[in-house]
Amino acid sequence: MATSMTLKNPMRRFVHCRRHGDDGGCEFFQWMDESLDERVRSMVVGLMLKNDRMAGKIRKLENDLEAQKRELSKMKEKNGRMKLRLQKLCMFCVCMFMLIVAMCCVNVYIRSGSCAIGG
Repeated sequence: MATSMTLKNPMRRFVHCRRHGDDGGCEFFQWMDESLDERVRSMVVGLMLKNDRMAGKIRKLENDLEAQKRELSKMKEKNGRMKLRLQKLCMFCVCMFMLIVAMCCVNVYIRSGSCAIGG
């Protein structure tokens, strides 16, 4: 037994040959219940349409979420590269500072006359 989900016959139960509609299959088909009252059918059809719209919105949100996850992954990757560059830049700045301090110390030492090089 199966349930029809068509707009014309929503929620109606039926039986049919498993090969109904296939080449070589029989044409047996029978409704197992009465068709719905028009008011009830209209309500069911409205709910089915609303459900379809909501399912579409959910699919769109799921797709948007996946796109956001991919974007976040790219941003994390870029952030990691930027951190590495920042670490290298900081090391360079520290080395340059140490070099400047060393040059200043050498300059002071030479000007103080304690060195035979500067005379």
